[in-house]
Amino acid sequence: MGQVGPDGESLLFKVIARNKKDITLKINSSEGREILRELVKRSDVVLHNYTPGSPAGKELTYERLKETNPAIIVAALSGYGQDGPDAERPCFDGVAQARSGNMVITGFPGYPPIKTGTAYIDIGTGLLATIGVLTALHHREKTGQGQAVDVCLYDTSTFMVQAMVLYFSTISTVRSAGRLVIVVITRTILACSPRTVGWSFL
Repeated sequence: MGQVGPDGESLLFKVIARNKKDITLKINSSEGREILRELVKRSDVVLHNYTPGSPAGKELTYERLKETNPAIIVAALSGYGQDGPDAERPCFDGVAQARSGNMVITGFPGYPPIKTGTAYIDIGTGLLATIGVLTALHHREKTGQGQAVDVCLYDTSTFMVQAMVLYFSTISTVRSAGRLVIVVITRTILACSPRTVGWSFL
């Protein structure tokens, strides 16, 4: 799971799994479903990233879980949302960057598109899910009702493109342009003298 540290453990796992207690649960078995129901009864939020239509995804829908706990909040993170023509298709950060157009504006003219070094679509989707869950909790405080929170990588990625969507749809020009920035002054990376760190961002 990503790069391994000196102790042989995944560095990514150390970051994303810290302060968490893990269990293994087979929710496709009758015993597993019973344990799931008991957990849902005492929980505020269920968060998952199963693809819609998958066996586990069907067990974790808001419609199903609210029968056990009407106040439950179910946050579902997916590639393309819980409904629509691509709902059941898997997706990853790089796929969302490419399909939304983010990747084509990263890099330099004359060179292939570049995926960013960090999985910012994954991270951004998690942050948007957090906002949705907090809003749902506030709503529940006033009404006592839970609800579904639907967040997907593709929505996050198209939001991140911002004004470039309008640019491509009106100018009809697609180019790999690390120096092309719409609505703000041009920015770029410049080399520095050998006595400095090596690069400067203007």
